[in-house]
Amino acid sequence: MSDDHPDHVSAHTYPVRYREHACGRIESDPVTPRKSPAPLQEPKSPAKKRARRRNPRHELIRGSEVRKIRHRGRTGYAGDVPMTRLRGKVVSGDSCLEFDFALATDAQDDDIVNMIAQPFELQINLERRRTSWTPDFLIERRAGPRELVEVKPLAKIRPPDPDKYAEARGRLEACRAAAEEAGYLFRLVTEQEIRIEPMLYNARLIHRHNGPFADNALLLKAVLALGTLGPCPTVSDLGAVVGQPSAAIELAIRLDRLGHLRLDRTRRIGRSTVFELVGASAEVKR
Repeated sequence: MSDDHPDHVSAHTYPVRYREHACGRIESDPVTPRKSPAPLQEPKSPAKKRARRRNPRHELIRGSEVRKIRHRGRTGYAGDVPMTRLRGKVVSGDSCLEFDFALATDAQDDDIVNMIAQPFELQINLERRRTSWTPDFLIERRAGPRELVEVKPLAKIRPPDPDKYAEARGRLEACRAAAEEAGYLFRLVTEQEIRIEPMLYNARLIHRHNGPFADNALLLKAVLALGTLGPCPTVSDLGAVVGQPSAAIELAIRLDRLGHLRLDRTRRIGRSTVFELVGASAEVKR
């Protein structure tokens, strides 16, 4: 073996690269020995699992409470809705219908202060057994009692088979009784109350344009310009008066949320949508 490759390399050090020093001597640069694979971890005890459940993720990103919606092996649809009325709190939906309900609630319900998916379990009494029920949503408002919401497609609560229909109705009545006993209102919601047009279209549009990033300077400019609009103003008029036609829809939707105007929601919101001034903006107009 030549001088360039020393023969004193042990099993714990080996040359991986060479460098030539100013003196002209070439030597090897030993590195730290490779670490052995980490031993397999022991499975977590039930006590550790319970402790982890007692310390969940922050409520704004938790998604759901007692039942995990997203899990390995899931084949159905699951979606998350950042609620713009609740500081971006993530509310998870166990189906497309639940996802749409969360969107509609975020867009239409001005009185909501909290919304929790899969909040807790309640015991219900069926004809032959006692079982548990986890409501889809718990909704809390500024005024009025708290509400437990069950979102179901019509096909599940009105099956063609008479026996299954009676079983579905009996379970719903048991859920209603358990909710009222616990001090909540019970509400059953189907696609007939959720997938209504143009309400659902407008809900998706309102949710899209009420994100956390807004041009506050442009919003202030739009608020100050409301008093200069003529009678029966439209969204297009608002964009023209601030010099930002491309931002007209977003501005109108944000000002609607802030309480400066009220959009006409009987049709799809667009550039031709009319609105009326409310609150302080209406007083300035007078």
